[in-house]
Amino acid sequence: MLEAVALAVLVGGCTGVPAASDPPRVSEGPLIPVTTFFADRESNYDYKVSPDGRRLAWMASAGGRLTVHFRELDGGEVGVIDLLDAVDWAVRRGVADRRRVGIMGWSYGGYATLVGMTFTPDVFACGVDIVGPSNLVSMLETRHTYWTWHALRPYWHKYAGDPARAEDRPRMEAKSPLFGADRVQRPLLIVHGANDPNVKLQESDQMVEALRRAGKEVEYLVFADEGHGGFDWRNNVKLFEAVERFLARHLGGRVAAPELSSTLGRGSQRYRLPSVRENVPTARSV
Repeated sequence: MLEAVALAVLVGGCTGVPAASDPPRVSEGPLIPVTTFFADRESNYDYKVSPDGRRLAWMASAGGRLTVHFRELDGGEVGVIDLLDAVDWAVRRGVADRRRVGIMGWSYGGYATLVGMTFTPDVFACGVDIVGPSNLVSMLETRHTYWTWHALRPYWHKYAGDPARAEDRPRMEAKSPLFGADRVQRPLLIVHGANDPNVKLQESDQMVEALRRAGKEVEYLVFADEGHGGFDWRNNVKLFEAVERFLARHLGGRVAAPELSSTLGRGSQRYRLPSVRENVPTARSV
């Protein structure tokens, strides 16, 4: 019989490969962390790791991980239902401790993280939002250039609303975590790239300001030389070291980030990272 474990729910962008694995100790034993991925992209310490499991193996090195693909990214509603259903599944299966469930995501996953922390604040013990939008109105009003590349405007107008239409704005604000900052009950780590052309830094700035104004516990990390994704590998190391410490502090588990001198993969090639932390791009806590 499995004992319940800590669970970190990770929500990524719109692409990913659903998969699942059991914790490394699937027989009786002590509590261990479990990492759950939702539609998550393959990036971590390796900058852009090929989907060969090395990143997932690192995240699950002290526990297990579960990847679940959303039925549809609809601007918040169905995605949140799927997210909560997956948590309930893990709890019912006996592999997750409901008291130690965290949530983390990048981009849309950052938005889903903020939604989870504001709309279901009693579910998650902590949250990590990376470059996620906090206000659908301001996010859509500032993404015009980026969207000409990706043709996502019709999708968001369909599911989230069009800020140019006065009748849509109340619905958009109702789905925006920014306006529910006072409902947050647990710690948040918010991360952003100052040069993000997709989700502007403003989205995290205003969320952090609202949380602090409401007296909530929030850590804020800004990478001055980064954009929306594909962080420099040195910044990825700094980012995920901070994430690992944050999750260990609030969910339990060990902190064992790889040494910079270790060899990490990038596709079919291998790179040796420097053993001394020199010329690491700037990250600042705000």
